[in-house]
Amino acid sequence: MLDFQSSYTDCQSEILTEFPIGYRFLPTDEELVTHYLSNKVFYRPLPAHVAQDIDSREFYSKAPNSIGRGMGTGKTEKRNGVQ
Repeated sequence: MLDFQSSYTDCQSEILTEFPIGYRFLPTDEELVTHYLSNKVFYRPLPAHVAQDIDSREFYSKAPNSIGRGMGTGKTEKRNGVQ
């Protein structure tokens, strides 16, 4: 049996390696509505699977100051000389 979580994580890692170091997801409001939110509402695929779904029950059950734990902060890029 294929482990869905493992294959999802592998796919996610593969997608993220395609972006250059320092890449940030900062779409305009118009881009969010046109390319992401409207596609999500109509069950169409999202561009490049960059925007990931989250488990909202888990997300909102945490204190706000704990949400960013475990996420990168950009220190790696700075440490490697890339700003």
